[in-house]
This record gives sequence, structure tokens and C-alpha cells, in this order.
Amino acid sequence: FDVQDRVVIADERLVVVEVNVLTTTFLNGYNELVWLRNSQIFADRAGVRNLSRSEHAECAVELDLWIEDSINANIVALEQVVRKWCEARAHIWVADQCGDATCCSGPTAGVLCS
Repeated sequence: FDVQDRVVIADERLVVVEVNVLTTTFLNGYNELVWLRNSQIFADRAGVRNLSRSEHAECAVELDLWIEDSINANIVALEQVVRKWCEARAHIWVADQCGDATCCSGPTAGVLCS
């Protein structure tokens, strides 16, 4: 979400006023400012429903994988599944702007996404 988006968090409709590193400020239906910790917002099982998505927003997904599952073939397969999922929902996601996942090995082992 972004500033001025209308969202639903814990069954409460809110308007995003300000987004900071640790907290986000919302305006509720009673014109009261509500401060929530970002960790609290995203830990909620119900999640966040964005009723008025900002244009040109970017979304990133970070995955922690077991080292034995992090072989290049598995990373490529996971990337293909995510890309197909996005393409099947072209009205929500812009699939041709998806980044790439890259497997790295050695002392800086991991996955680099661009």
C-alpha cells in the first residue's frame, strides 16, 4: 500500500497517511490517526486488503529456502511458476516487467533477483 490508499486491516477500513520504516499512520472512519507497527500489520493472519491500489507500485517477494533446496534447477522452476501465475492474472500483475531470479554460489551464496 501507499499514501492515500484505502485499506482494510483487521476488519477496519483505513486510509494510509504516512508510511515509515517501522510504523504506518492511518486515518480511521472517525478521523482519528492510528499508528500501527509494520511488523504487526504484516503478521496478522487476515493480511491487508488494498481497496484503491496505487498505480505504478512495485511488489517484491523474498523467500528463505533450505540450502539443499536451493539448487539452480529449483530456483528456475520456482521462477517459472511465479511468472505463469502472474501471466494468468494480467489484470492485476504486469508479467512482462517481472524480474529474474539468479542462483549464486561461493562465499556470497544466495539468490539475486532483479
